[in-house]
Amino acid sequence: MDERSQSSLEPEKPQDLPEGVFTDLAELPGDTFITEEALAKMMNRCRKTIKRSVQRRELPPSVSFIGQKGWIVDSILNHVKQRLQDAARALEDQKRRFDSYHP
Repeated sequence: MDERSQSSLEPEKPQDLPEGVFTDLAELPGDTFITEEALAKMMNRCRKTIKRSVQRRELPPSVSFIGQKGWIVDSILNHVKQRLQDAARALEDQKRRFDSYHP
């Protein structure tokens, strides 16, 4: 297979996305198992950063599957969505408390 036919098999990526926008994970089927190493490569981070993100609860705990640690894609996306909802709720609670101090 030559370079031209190989590159035509790769999905096209939008070139105008700003740095820090990650779509690779969302494009995978939700039940896809992704290893810590694969996630690190997708996010352009080292594996240690991914492990630290788990410790900080930015990512859900990984599980061992066939000798490699990782997640099901949906578990990562759902975890991030839940964290965003929790943060929005906390902000609303804080706003309500603040508003109650002022007549």
